[in-house]
Amino acid sequence: MFNDSNQASNHRSHLFVLFIAIYAIGIGAYFALRYAGGWMEIDTARMTNSARAVVVEGVITPSTDVYAHGFAYPVMVAWLAQMTGVSVLQLQTLYLPLISVLLPATAAYAVFRAFLRVESRALLALLILCLQPDFLFVTLRGSHEKITWTLMLAALFILHQSAAQLRAPQTFIRYILIFYAIVFTQISTNSFFASTFITAITFGLLIGLMVKRWTQLDDADYSVQFLQRMGLVAAASLILVYIFLVHIYAPAEQLFQLVPEIVDRVALLVFGFEFQVNPSSYIAFGWLNLPTYLAVSGFTWLVLAISLGEWCRQALQFVRRERTLQLPHALPWLLYAGFAIQMVFAVMLDFAGTLSANLQLRILPGLLIFAVILTVQAVEALFRTTTTRPTLQRGLQVAMIGVFLWAVPASLLKITNEPLVSNKWVFYDHLEEEGLNWVYTHTTPTRNYFWAGLDERLIVVLAATLDVPESYFNLDTPGPDVRYYLLSETDRLRHARVERPLPAIQDENIVYDNGDAKVYHRKPQTPYQE
Repeated sequence: MFNDSNQASNHRSHLFVLFIAIYAIGIGAYFALRYAGGWMEIDTARMTNSARAVVVEGVITPSTDVYAHGFAYPVMVAWLAQMTGVSVLQLQTLYLPLISVLLPATAAYAVFRAFLRVESRALLALLILCLQPDFLFVTLRGSHEKITWTLMLAALFILHQSAAQLRAPQTFIRYILIFYAIVFTQISTNSFFASTFITAITFGLLIGLMVKRWTQLDDADYSVQFLQRMGLVAAASLILVYIFLVHIYAPAEQLFQLVPEIVDRVALLVFGFEFQVNPSSYIAFGWLNLPTYLAVSGFTWLVLAISLGEWCRQALQFVRRERTLQLPHALPWLLYAGFAIQMVFAVMLDFAGTLSANLQLRILPGLLIFAVILTVQAVEALFRTTTTRPTLQRGLQVAMIGVFLWAVPASLLKITNEPLVSNKWVFYDHLEEEGLNWVYTHTTPTRNYFWAGLDERLIVVLAATLDVPESYFNLDTPGPDVRYYLLSETDRLRHARVERPLPAIQDENIVYDNGDAKVYHRKPQTPYQE
């Protein structure tokens, strides 16, 4: 009977894994085909240009559009383009999204099984992760993050597995070599994201040492040995980051030039109490209203709230000495704190206006990975306390099903910036693209020469298709230097949606009109203007 039950359970698990895999591919297909491939955003445009430059020049550090944070992703896309004959742009917008979720999801499944130790819990965690729009979007778009987070998860899995191999030196050494090979690959993909993982390990180590001191763990305890190893991992990984940035990858010098600006802005925020940017203003501009934002993002906030409560519950158990720090299984608790601390600093840097003021969004996927593990542990603890109350358990199960049914459409709406609910549109049509191409091929570009809408929606299209410098465009209120304006019906609708006035160009010359997109040329005000 036990074997039959076990076989039935394994069969259900395999079916559920297959279901999640099909769902992940379906998400990628929906993301790529929602706008028939006609979508673009800033990071996708920049990575597309970097990969295209690698193809053209045949080197990992091209003279133009080099990616300062690392070379691995542009090189990978360039290699795929050369091997398949598919253009870099099509790979980025149509083909790679189909497998983008599968890569981190596969690694996440291995990590969840290792740390949660029960198949059903791992599957629940994987399902929750695949419903997180803030994790899905960064892995689906044409960014390095589909690889970066996969590598972080793979390194975490190897770190966990190696803990059981201390008494087998040869196997342990192989695990160590694999671990640092993965870490170096992550650094060469994006040194910043690799640094967030290393920083999380460092903060986790410090918190672990505090727990050790409080709970008075014996130095002979294995958890103490693992904490010592975490220190070695953090130190060795930071050395790899230094070697990569200073001695291997010359374009990384651009990153060091940002340090003085970051210091100045943070000092102005701290000592001048002056916000340079309000990151929360994106909610008001990017979505129809606050209830809409909460509807599409509420599941993420729910997971973060539950995971924070679970982290605090476990921390209280440590304080009361009701729980001991059992490593490596306690790593999610430590690394959750490590990413959460970085989120606090990210909020400060975003208000200071540094690094595009979106550092919170960059770190959030890493936090969500560990938040999912803690959420499943919280759910398990809740069900364990209601074992004698079957009615309450059934109510909890119905509530969970209801939450999942809400999270599926909400995640799809958010990852595609669905125009029904979002003001931050990412799609474009071929007539708008033709208008952009006409301006580029029939004018002499100078700085702030061209205006094409409220934000970068159309600018990144031209940047990705013809590799046009971003300085060519004007993103703010059109000034006297702007000579050409492109207005399409889509932009007119968008201006009406966000209640922004259109530029006063109705009396200017129309020099191009394809039925949808019109190009206006401002009349010369002096004999020296074009």
